[in-house]
Formats: sequence, structure tokens, C-alpha cells
Amino acid sequence: MVLSRKLIVLKILIKKGGILGTKPYYYEPLRPYTIQKNNKTLEVLMFLDYCKLVWQYNKLEKEAEFKDFREISDYHKHLEWLIERGEDRIPKAVCPHCRSNIVKFYYYEWSKGVPTFSIDDIFCQKCALDKIVNISRLLRFKFSNLKQFYKYGEYNFLNNILPIYKMAFKLPDRITKEIAFKFFKESHEAPPLQQEVSRIQLTSYSRIKQLSLF
Repeated sequence: MVLSRKLIVLKILIKKGGILGTKPYYYEPLRPYTIQKNNKTLEVLMFLDYCKLVWQYNKLEKEAEFKDFREISDYHKHLEWLIERGEDRIPKAVCPHCRSNIVKFYYYEWSKGVPTFSIDDIFCQKCALDKIVNISRLLRFKFSNLKQFYKYGEYNFLNNILPIYKMAFKLPDRITKEIAFKFFKESHEAPPLQQEVSRIQLTSYSRIKQLSLF
């Protein structure tokens, strides 16, 4: 009985990459993943319906808990790849405050019970440290940070928060499947301008640690 339980745990660790710290499979897509039912791609849906994709991925993960990794579908792998890519994208827009560093954060206010954003609400790390007092409303440009804004309605999301992301990543208003796929395939290395961390004074270290949580 004990041996059987150990084998189950070992199988889970291998599937999750928990022993060697890496996945037991390599997945790097060559093209967008098109959903036949509605002819939309997962890449475009990352911008339009991120919460649903995360829900589907978590459901697939639960179902695959005791499966061999060779049974994991390409749809499952593609979702996993996309969600991971959504966390390490590097913005390209220059900070509107210092006009020298690349933006890293955005800030939101409240108006009539819904969050609001503007072009002045995006910051590089240095300007965020200098200008923002309430850092609880300061978020990184990660796709996981989109989840909390869906509950305020589709119109508010598409016309308020999504344009801020498009502006930060220098994406066009209309995101095609080709544009979206290229965006997620790009390297996540920081561009040369993003060197502001090394120039921040050591007295700001505690606030830097706070910012790194978002």
C-alpha cells in the first residue's frame, strides 16, 4: 500500500517536472492554435477571454493529474505554453513620465465603482517608486493581472483596460491571429532601455521588494 502511494506521488512529480525542475516534454508551437468550433485562435482569446482559458487549463490539469504525460493533448500543451508566455512578456512603450525607460507597471483609479486607466497611468519602475504612494493599485503588465477586471463588464474591459495593454506592448487596435502568435513567440528578454533598476537608490530597496510582488 505504501509502495503504491509512493509510485503515484512519483508519477505526479514526473508529470509536473517536480524532480528535475523541468517538464517531461518540450512544446514550442509553429503556428496559432485554431478552435474549429468558432474559428478563433487561442492567441487572440488570450486578449479577449483570458479567464475562460485559465479555467479550461486548470480543468485539463486536474483531469490529467494521473495521466501519463504522453497522453496530454496538444490543446492542453498549447494552453500551458500561452499562459506561461502571458507572464513574461516585456512591454515596449517608453514611460510617459521620464521619457527614457521602458514601462513596467500600470496604475488604476476608481470612478463610479469601476476601475479606470489613462495614458498617464503607466510607469517604469523608477517613476512608479517616485510617484505612486498606494502601490496596492500598481500592477505589472502580466496577463494574470487581467483576471480581476473581467467582473466589471466586457465593455469596460475592452475599452478601458485592454487598450492600456495594447499601448504598453505597442500592439495595433485590431489584433489578428498572426499578430497575436508573433507576440507570444517573441523572446522575453528585456530591451536595452530597461535598465532602470540598477540606477535606483538603495534607500528604495524596501519599496522595490514590494513592487516585485505584483
